[in-house]
Amino acid sequence: MAVIRLQMNDETASRTAPLLCDPPEEAASRYPWFVAAQLLLWQRGGTITPALRLRQQFRPLPDFLLKKNEAAATRDPFEVIEKFLQETPSRRSPATGTLPGEDLSRESVTEDPDLISEELAEIYAKQGFYSKASEIYTRLSLLYPEKSVYFAEILTGLGDSESD
Repeated sequence: MAVIRLQMNDETASRTAPLLCDPPEEAASRYPWFVAAQLLLWQRGGTITPALRLRQQFRPLPDFLLKKNEAAATRDPFEVIEKFLQETPSRRSPATGTLPGEDLSRESVTEDPDLISEELAEIYAKQGFYSKASEIYTRLSLLYPEKSVYFAEILTGLGDSESD
């Protein structure tokens, strides 16, 4: 790698002297075109400006700057989680014991008497619940009188299955 040294004359040195003496924060705000000050600010953990981000897309940053920021960016994820858990107040768990409330499991197993269908009756018949199936078929024959003959035939078949 070749090292290039720039020769500065007195005029150039006098113009750049304030840039080198100012802190990077002041230099970046005073001279927005001075990319080195913006890079130094970013390297110290500051935010990256949109102009510097755009510049970075077309001209990558020098390697020595990227290495420090990559090391900061590639922290151990467990370290971040631990820090979050320590800084965030923990949730309080509910008191142990039974919580007062109603038993919702009873409602889930109760059958709605208005909810009947031929398919439900067939399922009950296949499971061996012939009395429930015959009850549904009789209610269906009352609801749909045009199909009462059909349901009566099924009921006689259920009666034969019950006796087996």
